[in-house]
Amino acid sequence: MLMKPRNFLNALLSRWGYKVVKFKLGRPNAISWLDDVRTLLPADSPVTILDIGANRGQSAESYHALFPQARILSSEPDPEAFRALADVVARLPKAQAFQLAFGESRGTASFNRFQSSQTNSFLAFDSRYRTETSSAVVKVTVETLDSFCGQLKIQQIDLLKIDTQGYDLKVLRGGGGLLGRKAIKLVLTELLFSPQYLEQPCFAEFDTFLRSYGYRLLGFYGQSQKGGQLNSCDACWVA
Repeated sequence: MLMKPRNFLNALLSRWGYKVVKFKLGRPNAISWLDDVRTLLPADSPVTILDIGANRGQSAESYHALFPQARILSSEPDPEAFRALADVVARLPKAQAFQLAFGESRGTASFNRFQSSQTNSFLAFDSRYRTETSSAVVKVTVETLDSFCGQLKIQQIDLLKIDTQGYDLKVLRGGGGLLGRKAIKLVLTELLFSPQYLEQPCFAEFDTFLRSYGYRLLGFYGQSQKGGQLNSCDACWVA
């Protein structure tokens, strides 16, 4: 059977690290950050992945499929979402679930639960753009990246993924020790471009902060548009 033209071209281009993707304006970018991570991290090595804001474990399953030997540490502060996460992680070897949030300092803090658990955040919605209020506020335990890794004697994180709905930069600020010695190889965060939460950081703040530790921007992924402008995407920095 003859190979389809697109498959043939992808097979040819893959020798130089390229691939053909279908892209439509206004829809999420077809290029996945997993493609770049797959190139930078060996799939058969025992990498360590820290998944902060793991929600119900969707990402953990993807990480395990891509890196079967990986040690996956997933954290989620929301009690309901954490129960679903724990069920997923229990089926994955070398994976652990922690009912924790991360921030600039250790302690406890008030966490907003919204109608969709994927939008839960320490931050409140900006009422000028979204009128929904939290359905409940719960107290959660907060760790820092530095203290968490110190307690578990983690020397290096190969992939740090943060998806905390506008709180990602504060999470990073709790990892100055790790970032300072380049103990985190890849940093993947969510960027919000349209106003959603009060006090959400902008891209420039992320880039300035990470560049101060010698990290460089690798790329943008999964771009979505809203009202004719960029709404959100993921971004990855590399040591």
